[in-house]
Amino acid sequence: MTKYLLAAAGIILLASASLAISKVDCTLKSSTCSIINVIGDDPYNSKFHGYADATIRKDPLTGTLWMAYSWPHTIRNGPARPVTGVLDIHLAYSKDGGKTWRYKGPLFTAQTMQNPATGQTDYNSHEVMNLYPQVIKGVTYWYGVHSVYAEPIGRIGGSTPQPYSKRWAIAFAPGTADGGPMSLSTATPQYLGQNQTNTSAFPVSANLSSLHSEVSACATYFEPALVMSGNNLYLFLQCVTGRDPAGYFYAVFKTSNPQDHAPNWQWSYIPQGTTKFADQRDAMSAGSRLGGGGSYITQMDIAPGKTTSNLLAIFTVANVGSTNQNQYGKIGLGCVAAELASIDPPKFVYHSGQVQVDAAVTSSDSVSQGPDSCTYSPDSATGIIIAHKLSRDPTYGFYIRLMQSPLFP
Repeated sequence: MTKYLLAAAGIILLASASLAISKVDCTLKSSTCSIINVIGDDPYNSKFHGYADATIRKDPLTGTLWMAYSWPHTIRNGPARPVTGVLDIHLAYSKDGGKTWRYKGPLFTAQTMQNPATGQTDYNSHEVMNLYPQVIKGVTYWYGVHSVYAEPIGRIGGSTPQPYSKRWAIAFAPGTADGGPMSLSTATPQYLGQNQTNTSAFPVSANLSSLHSEVSACATYFEPALVMSGNNLYLFLQCVTGRDPAGYFYAVFKTSNPQDHAPNWQWSYIPQGTTKFADQRDAMSAGSRLGGGGSYITQMDIAPGKTTSNLLAIFTVANVGSTNQNQYGKIGLGCVAAELASIDPPKFVYHSGQVQVDAAVTSSDSVSQGPDSCTYSPDSATGIIIAHKLSRDPTYGFYIRLMQSPLFP
């Protein structure tokens, strides 16, 4: 493999048997990447804080860019009560093509709840939002999906001991030029479950794992992505079967003509056959563009490319940590933008038997667990965005910053 450096941009171009790609390392000392600040939204709210899990979409009618992101913080209700780490989902917008971002407001906030399975008081936590716009009769409608689950009081970070409470909330609402997808916060959602969901305590419209034999072993799902094609809305979810990442892949579900009342939507699974999409083989292939390694693919986003006619899958390549339990404790290697050949069925473009990767982003000074998720919009000046992760305090988890890169695949 040969390397040469574009000194002015700080981008390394990698050429090998496959096509050349652009690669950048977004560190805090990097001159090519910079931290994204959201005017009006304080990331320094507690020792468990920052912006994470971003997704950017453009309103096709107004041109305004909207960014939803997870907002970790801690809550203490009274001096005698333990501190609890929870996540809200916030919304920001940009009217100058992603050069500056302003806070619009919270989409979903953590509230106390009585856990129907245990009877104890918990918080409901919200994270990993993904958005998608669709213009219908001159109005931009917004789809949104995110994870919601019960977080026990006194816990900060890590895996929740109540996986049975986790559901996927998906909603549909008309937007406005001023509010964009803010209307999703009050829309009636549809709840989708998985094998671990206690459906008697936390009802769902569908247990996704029951829709096909290929996903019957999926104990839980992670990291959603939405995309429309024709009259179908596609939901991409990482299938996690247990502790062995050899069984991980990305499952894809679809619903036809998803309008009107979201709780009535009917879902089906897209069969993949014996070779699964975004499986361990693909992780090893994409991981070779990040310096080697790669046990599984996670944190996928889907966006149009700027330099290709194909859709791009922007995702994290990760290894399993020694304390890994259903993905928690993962060691992220970085993110790549890989070309999709199709979404139904889901397939990557391959070149010489390897996943066609057009760009790669690392963050070598992130904590030992590596950087977090990435997102991309060809319409935003931010290029590929990577979530840089620092450990601020071992008791309170991480501080996560969003960093923009100069990569526009």
